[in-house]
Amino acid sequence: MKGSLVMLKRICFVLALVLFSVVAAQTNHQPTPTQAQEPNYRNNKCVACHTQITQPVALSNRYFEWHSSVHRDAGVSCEKCHGGDPAATDKTRAHVGILPYSNAQSKIHYRNVATTCKSCHQGITDTFLESKHYQNLKATGLGPSCSTCHAHMATEVVLSPQQTSSLCAYCHNTINGALPPRPEISEKAEAVMHALNRADVAVAWAASLLRESDMKRLNVAVERVQVTAAQGMLKDAKFTWHSFNLEMTLKKADEAFTTAMKAKEELGKKLAH
Repeated sequence: MKGSLVMLKRICFVLALVLFSVVAAQTNHQPTPTQAQEPNYRNNKCVACHTQITQPVALSNRYFEWHSSVHRDAGVSCEKCHGGDPAATDKTRAHVGILPYSNAQSKIHYRNVATTCKSCHQGITDTFLESKHYQNLKATGLGPSCSTCHAHMATEVVLSPQQTSSLCAYCHNTINGALPPRPEISEKAEAVMHALNRADVAVAWAASLLRESDMKRLNVAVERVQVTAAQGMLKDAKFTWHSFNLEMTLKKADEAFTTAMKAKEELGKKLAH
């Protein structure tokens, strides 16, 4: 009995050593997410310089906001939105073309930022640029720009109905504001965001059941058409949302929801048999 216990301890010790060696090897040789993405910016002097700046804090924070943003992950660096020369080692040359956002010629001035974003987000920005809100913004300076809802580094996507309502109320229902109070606008915007979120879940649910059906080799040709249609409707609804046409966005979101739910029900029945 004692010999068996000693042998068991030795086996456990050996297994522990093996496990430790595997973990150590993975830790030492597998690149972290940051290392894996670093080649995108290895020769980018904007990134190399600003990663070292710690003062003033506001400037330093701009870099760290970008560092944790979807733009960084997509390979979109500072010069894409701000201008400048990422290959220049001299500070003056590196900052050529960069203007403060308050300058009307700046790429990130509130009247210009949508055009800057358009280079990557054409469909959405085209819809926004045609909207009444943008026309008001361009003419009077009153109205939302891309950064109103998405922050300056696109670090935010407004999904909360309550936050949507608050953003709309900032202009349309503010005491002593520049516009006449219209509380119904923020209430409607909140309802539309509820509809978009509901449609998002329904479409994702139907798509997941479709994938499960494909794995089981079920005949789901009709449902596939429905899911594809619902996905297209939802995408169109999100584009329309950027025109601030609340009635049309609500209509398209509800159509996407109804179509997705119909597909979900039929797929559920087939998977149950």
